[in-house]
Amino acid sequence: MSDNNTQQNNSEEVDLGQLFNAIGKLFERFFKFIGSIFVAIFSVIIFALQAIIQNIKIILLVVIVAFIIGIAIDKTKQPLYYGNMLVEPYFESEYQLFKNIEYYNSLLNTQNFDALSKIFEIPEDHARQIVSFDLEKGPETENYLLQEYDEYIRSVDSVRASEMTFENYKENRDLFSSKIFSVEVFSRKNDIFRDLSSGFMKSFENEYSLTLKKRRDSVAKLKKTLFERSLRQIDSMRLVYLRIKEEEAKNKTGKLGFSGMVPVSQEKTDTKEYELLNNQLRLRDSIRKIEQIMIEKNVYYDIVSKFPEVGVKDGSITNRYSLFFPIIGFVLLCLLFIVTKIVNYVKNYKY
Repeated sequence: MSDNNTQQNNSEEVDLGQLFNAIGKLFERFFKFIGSIFVAIFSVIIFALQAIIQNIKIILLVVIVAFIIGIAIDKTKQPLYYGNMLVEPYFESEYQLFKNIEYYNSLLNTQNFDALSKIFEIPEDHARQIVSFDLEKGPETENYLLQEYDEYIRSVDSVRASEMTFENYKENRDLFSSKIFSVEVFSRKNDIFRDLSSGFMKSFENEYSLTLKKRRDSVAKLKKTLFERSLRQIDSMRLVYLRIKEEEAKNKTGKLGFSGMVPVSQEKTDTKEYELLNNQLRLRDSIRKIEQIMIEKNVYYDIVSKFPEVGVKDGSITNRYSLFFPIIGFVLLCLLFIVTKIVNYVKNYKY
């Protein structure tokens, strides 16, 4: 019996020992894998630094030459100016605005300045100074995005709402999710931007937006008519109840007699005047909201901020050739070095 117990204990010890050895080997492999990643990253950095140090003269020469060429171009080229206008479109007219801006850029690409000058009602020589058009999201506060996110969460089912975090919601928003849009123009002429405003105003009206506005107005007028009719009915009911109360006030003794018989108490009429008053206030508030919406959104857009009188000089890196050219030169040298190494490796590779 004791021999059996001893054998069982020994087998358990062997199993535990094998388990611990397996776990130890697993951790050892894991740490070796992590270490190999760091070694590989370190090797790539050292390899890149070696390549730079070995070819430092060529790199400096290319960067300096590119810098000098960039400065020369910056000094001689005509400056580029930037101006933007913030607009709030209604009736989904932002889609037409986006399509029109694409059309304007196609006119610039084909150098159809005559058509562009007619659209914006500007001289053709001014149209030739325009470089590009663009449409971007307008400024959005964190509070506005939170409110929009809350509305979205309430509009979807609970499963979808639990999966969509606020950060994911912000990342998945596209251009047309914005409420305010920035219409951007780049031009060689710095005082042309205000002249473009009238042309952009035509970009919001289209058949679809016209249909949406007419539909909204028809529905709003119908609702207003129904509310006003209900309001008149409530006013009539209130007049009836007021007359009943006047009759009750005249007969405030509340008793009737029949030739000496026992007087009978008259039951007081329940007018429900308070409920009628609440309904009346709700209807008036609904009518006020309809009228407010029709006044506030009676156009296809609102201008939040106009184009500036004078544009701002564009200082982006792509427009500063003294910085852009050296970066491009360095990147091209790196690509050339990588291609050369790959070609040499393929040539010297042995099966």
